[in-house]
Amino acid sequence: MRIRRFAATTTAASVVVLAGLATSPSAIAAEPTTSTSSSSAVKVPGPKRLSDVLAGKTVLRAGDRGMPVAVVQLRLQHAGLYFGRAHGVYDNATVNAVTRLQEKFLYNESGRVNKYTYQLLLGITYRGSVLPAPCRTGLVICVDKTQRMLRLVRDGRVVMAMDARFGAPGKETREGFFHVFAKVADDYSRLYNVPMLYSMYFSGGQAIHYSFGFAADGYYGASAGCVNTRIRSGAAALFARTPMWTPVLIYT
Repeated sequence: MRIRRFAATTTAASVVVLAGLATSPSAIAAEPTTSTSSSSAVKVPGPKRLSDVLAGKTVLRAGDRGMPVAVVQLRLQHAGLYFGRAHGVYDNATVNAVTRLQEKFLYNESGRVNKYTYQLLLGITYRGSVLPAPCRTGLVICVDKTQRMLRLVRDGRVVMAMDARFGAPGKETREGFFHVFAKVADDYSRLYNVPMLYSMYFSGGQAIHYSFGFAADGYYGASAGCVNTRIRSGAAALFARTPMWTPVLIYT
């Protein structure tokens, strides 16, 4: 059964960040300029501004350049979606990262940044690149329900990162600090009649595992409480690199 999930309204914290970026001189490029001739004034488009994106007056798209693009790239890095340098050129890698963001939160997958996509990006990256304190010591699986990301972190450095899906309403994935207490590479749920490859149990019957449903349906579906991953090779690598009793932090 598919359960359609929609992105939440931007949090109060993200609104504060939103206001800051909308007025920050470092985030706003120059005003459009004009040139004149003897017959008439001709508008020459200037660099796009984040304030205009947020006002719905323009969008950022492939081929755009400048500080607003660099700010978007930096926030996409914080969301674990963009791995290049924040160079300010809206290239194919940026298009792909924006499209992936939109797919994760069931937005129109245009690859362009309009006000709604940018507000979403602000909302899920209000912490910046800072990981919670428990993720900065030793080997930890850090699961961010806001960003819908799972990260394997060693001493504060991200070793692996992958998309994650969580429990449906009424079967929510538990939040808190846990440990991997059981590992089963080829598991099967008789309760839900589904395979659970590379299962790592952290709280009762809830486990981190590869999900065929997630791979097929994306974020239109949900789990029954487990943390789903959707790249089989990534799930296998995570399973191999995670010893028993590895801490697991699940947070929003």
